[in-house]
Amino acid sequence: MNPVALVAQAMIAYFEGDIRRINYLFKVYSFAKVIGELENLDASTQLMLEIAALTHDIGIKVSEAKYHSASGEYQQLEGPNEAEKLLSTLDMDTGKVARV
Repeated sequence: MNPVALVAQAMIAYFEGDIRRINYLFKVYSFAKVIGELENLDASTQLMLEIAALTHDIGIKVSEAKYHSASGEYQQLEGPNEAEKLLSTLDMDTGKVARV
């Protein structure tokens, strides 16, 4: 299966039915995908862009639980670890996981 589709599916599960967050995730993803295509990115860079767009807010749940805040500052602290955990479950190459 397409790795972007797998990440999208995993992020939908991660947000546990929070329609507002799921819709926002796909809004950001759609913009990123189109911008990357219009910029004629190579396939590898486009893939990284799309996966990064899908996972860009992954730190929000931990931030809210841990700090009682959705502040970007906290998401930047918590997001990389959450993204690594999620992407690792999808057997993604460690180099790609690190890049995202």
